[in-house]
Amino acid sequence: MHGLVDTKILHTDIVIPDRPPGDPEEFDNQTKLEELVKCDNSPYYFIKNYVQILDDRTRKYVPFSLYPAQVNVLTALLVEKYIILLKTRQFGASTLVGGAYFLWLLLFTENAHNLILSKSEREAHALMGDRFKPMFNGLPSWMKPGTGVISDSKTEFALSNGAKMFSLPTSAGDSYTARACMIDEAALVHNSRTSLSDVLLAVEPTIAAGGQLILVSKTDKSRPGSTFNSLFTGAVKGENQFYPLFAPWQAVPWRDDEWYNGKISLSMSINGTTDYVKENYPETWEEALATRELDKRLSYEHIKQCYVEKDFLTDEELSGYAPPELPGLWVYETPNGVSQYIITADPAEGNPGSDDSTADVWDWDTGEQVCNLSGRIESAVFAQYLDMLGKYYGNAPIFAERNNHGHAVILWLREFSDLRLLSGPDKKFGYNTNIRSKAAGFVELAEMLKEMEVTIHKGDTYRQLLSIEGATLRAPGKKHDDHAMSVMLFAAAKKFVHLDFLIDFV
Repeated sequence: MHGLVDTKILHTDIVIPDRPPGDPEEFDNQTKLEELVKCDNSPYYFIKNYVQILDDRTRKYVPFSLYPAQVNVLTALLVEKYIILLKTRQFGASTLVGGAYFLWLLLFTENAHNLILSKSEREAHALMGDRFKPMFNGLPSWMKPGTGVISDSKTEFALSNGAKMFSLPTSAGDSYTARACMIDEAALVHNSRTSLSDVLLAVEPTIAAGGQLILVSKTDKSRPGSTFNSLFTGAVKGENQFYPLFAPWQAVPWRDDEWYNGKISLSMSINGTTDYVKENYPETWEEALATRELDKRLSYEHIKQCYVEKDFLTDEELSGYAPPELPGLWVYETPNGVSQYIITADPAEGNPGSDDSTADVWDWDTGEQVCNLSGRIESAVFAQYLDMLGKYYGNAPIFAERNNHGHAVILWLREFSDLRLLSGPDKKFGYNTNIRSKAAGFVELAEMLKEMEVTIHKGDTYRQLLSIEGATLRAPGKKHDDHAMSVMLFAAAKKFVHLDFLIDFV
């Protein structure tokens, strides 16, 4: 996964030394010079030893002792140009990025013009006045440049060294150029006046000039198809330039299982689901980005228990029994000569704007996803690929969706392939997905997931299953659901074609 940092399991090996004892204002000149050099070389040292923050629990200013997960985030900030951070509530991301890190940039880098964009004017003023400025004011006098502050307002802060800091609402509507820009609570930027897409266009000059762009947010489960969610998922898959970071609820060290279970109880008392917890205190990034339980057809917990992340086999691992060379083919298990396999297929048009044409090979008895084929593949070509794949897996029969482009796939297979085509409950080749049959298929799939009768390996399959809406049995908005439909077809096959299939197989 491209750049994914799961701060729940990562730790930091960075040891940050303490500053010399005593009051910094009373350090001698040599010590002051040495401390400036240390702070210049290491933002870790600067933050730990000289930045004060307001502790939410004690309401007192205390040294900013970085959590291990925050150290991981800071490490990424020093290396990556484009970062997207999905985080639990009260992780301290805004304080770390827009406060301590931006303060270090202002003091110790040249031409530092930093920008914070918040969803409203109130949040923008709070970040500037309640977090950033107290950090600066708490520094020893010898660390502040020259004549110090030359401009100080609710939205602008400028130092005599030429460094500037701006904190503005996203609705300001200008084009921005900055050395570093943070968009705070980016997933929540959506109203009648602006959207995250609009804001990203507004900061395009920052990106074009080689500046740093940092998106920070918890998720918004009311908008599972949001720009933020799409950017994060794309970053995990390596499809865009953002470096993805995730901070789960455990990233805050004082939280424990008792605390978490209390949040679960609160969430259940609100609406009988754990939506509140998964939105505000997620355990995994997939959980955070999944649609609300109230809205989705399949249970997150049931899908999660059936997902076993697994790498596809490499060319070296496949050398003894090489599969057909097909674009978009992921093989998790080669044919073993014993198992009975079935192929499910969801054909699509194959143009750049369509869903992928997707097929899965399943072990009929264990329900394991042993192979996946997906891509924007034209119907006749997709049918040929299915024929090649079926022969590789011991002449596995094919159960294809019959709607739309499925007719062309089935027609090609009937004319040119020796593989068996399976029939649905209407006794016709393939599975006709209308409102009733689709609902029936998802009923069977829900039961299979609950009873752990299916094992999923591909991440796209897992994520699409999480996205299926209860009201429409589709992915939200313009999202794709081809992988999810292929799993539904396997569940439908187990329900509707198994007797005839097994008799014929024997």
